[in-house]
Amino acid sequence: MKHIFRIAAILVLAISLTSAAIGAPEENNRIYFEKAFTARDLKNTYDEENAVELKLNDTTAECSSSAVKVTGRNIVISDEGTYVISGTLSNGSIIVNAGKDDKVQLVLDNADISCQDSAAICILTADKVFLTLKEGTENSLSNGGFFIETEENTIDAVLMSKEDLTINGTGSLSITAPKKNAVTCKDTLRVTSGKLNITAEKHGFSVNDAIYITSAEISIKAGKDGLHCKKTGDPNTGCIYLQSGNISIDAADDAVSAMYYYVEDICKLNVINGEMNIGEKEE
Repeated sequence: MKHIFRIAAILVLAISLTSAAIGAPEENNRIYFEKAFTARDLKNTYDEENAVELKLNDTTAECSSSAVKVTGRNIVISDEGTYVISGTLSNGSIIVNAGKDDKVQLVLDNADISCQDSAAICILTADKVFLTLKEGTENSLSNGGFFIETEENTIDAVLMSKEDLTINGTGSLSITAPKKNAVTCKDTLRVTSGKLNITAEKHGFSVNDAIYITSAEISIKAGKDGLHCKKTGDPNTGCIYLQSGNISIDAADDAVSAMYYYVEDICKLNVINGEMNIGEKEE
């Protein structure tokens, strides 16, 4: 059944909801969501002793690790591990193309990454990637306003992931997408801490399987949907779970668009503009 809740575009509605589920995928929602976050998802730190330093320098980068290859404007990470990224990349991409069983942690340490015609960070292959915002840092990702598609990959976001992606840490991250989405994840997206400022021509977050958010401060201004989670065929996908944090959404279309939606009473959701569109299948 489709549930659509109309929200007046003129008013700023501060919504503090008691625990409520709409079309949740299992009868006992707390059992379903108790494994939403792993201990590593919730960990805001990283192994400094064994981390690899990746220093950006305008149009190139410096790194001593054999797992990092700089090819023109692209910086490719091919092995598991922790990589601390600092500096400015004015027109290039950080690409993760590791093994299917590899867990990769990218630590942003006052990093400013922009790519004119592709994703600033593109995750092609890994088991899971952790994007950690280092404490006390301000980081930014942006695109120049268009995307060049290839036969192998369709890129439609500034932060693009084909694998599970977790955003954590106590720093801040601004993502600016003058074209298409700010964040696209083809698997599950978790945001477990940090301060995110999202601006997108289309969706703020566009995710296939599930969006899980806790303990984060997120501001989204989107030309289409703020939080968008597609149905992908599995009856337990297309789910958005907001456990805690402060989330502000200003969306031209839907503030939240999902098959299933569950919000805890300690999560503060401020919908400036947008609809709550729960249960509507993708065309």
